[in-house]
Order: sequence, then C-alpha cells, then structure tokens
Amino acid sequence: MVVGVVAVLALGNTPLQAVVLAGVMLAIYVPLGYAFDTFVYRLRQRRKAQRGR
Repeated sequence: MVVGVVAVLALGNTPLQAVVLAGVMLAIYVPLGYAFDTFVYRLRQRRKAQRGR
C-alpha cells in the first residue's frame, strides 16, 4: 500500500499503474525475502549444530 501511494505522489503514476507496480513488487519481494530468511536460518542452524559436537 505504501508503495502505491509513493508511486502516485512521488513518481506521478496513475493509480492503476501504482497498483500494478505494487502487485509486481509484492510478487517479487515476498518470495525473495522468504528464500533469504530460510537460507540464513539454515546457515545458522548448521553452524549451531557444528559447535555442539
């Protein structure tokens, strides 16, 4: 929602363009954020398990 408002106010996009941009960003950033968090979690779990040996 914030992205849509910024796209309209700062970038001068139409509301429809802002909604499309926000949807595309959501579709890209959510899976990438999940993948990165999963990677970092598994990395820390492996390091934690190695210290416990």
